[in-house]
Amino acid sequence: MVIGVARTFLQGLAAGVLGALVGGLVLVYTLTRLGVMSFSGNRLPDLQQWLEWVHVNLGSSIPVFALLLIAWFVTLRRLGGLLDQDDRAAAGLTNRIVQLDHLTDIWTALFFGTGVIWTAIGMRGALIFALGDPESTLQGGAFAILDRMVRGGILLALSTTIFGGVGGYLMRVY
Repeated sequence: MVIGVARTFLQGLAAGVLGALVGGLVLVYTLTRLGVMSFSGNRLPDLQQWLEWVHVNLGSSIPVFALLLIAWFVTLRRLGGLLDQDDRAAAGLTNRIVQLDHLTDIWTALFFGTGVIWTAIGMRGALIFALGDPESTLQGGAFAILDRMVRGGILLALSTTIFGGVGGYLMRVY
């Protein structure tokens, strides 16, 4: 009995610490992007560079990924609460458990899909930017087109694919 209570307490503590850490990072990122706060280079040089790297590589897909991840965690928490109940069959919870399990699969698929959709949007934008001026495209050659595609956001598009794929697979495995 004491071991079960201690395990439950530690799980709750770990979830709370992780939630506070993620929430704090989201708050710091949001306030930094809005220009409300910034970090000086001599005190926290790596944090400002890291936040800038995240923004450059994921761009406006960050809120969508964050919402899907939050929805997935909330659904898993609700599913775990139902699975912890002793008499699930008598309480008629089997159908609800199946629905929540299906919902976790939906959140995972949407996480994958967000990466794919943002890739398509980014690729389209990069191609329009690179090929938008036919005269300079013909005169500049392949290297100029590639340079314009990079400046147009093709790397951002590929980064969202990687993030969506890796995140989706981790969600599926968990």
